[in-house]
Amino acid sequence: EMESAALFVVAARLGARCGSAFSVVGNQEREILGMDNPKLHDTEDAIRVTVQALRNLIVSDRRQAGF
Repeated sequence: EMESAALFVVAARLGARCGSAFSVVGNQEREILGMDNPKLHDTEDAIRVTVQALRNLIVSDRRQAGF
């Protein structure tokens, strides 16, 4: 994913952490092959997973810092 790649490069240069979360709406390859290709526009699960990942990072950082 091009936009995230740029963020990862900048974060690495700055010594910062960076992450991305993605949600697949549809799959062009499945469509080309005539396979079932349901379109998903609900971002609720992706948001929930991203928020939990950030919580996990915060807990991990606090433990490493001795809090």
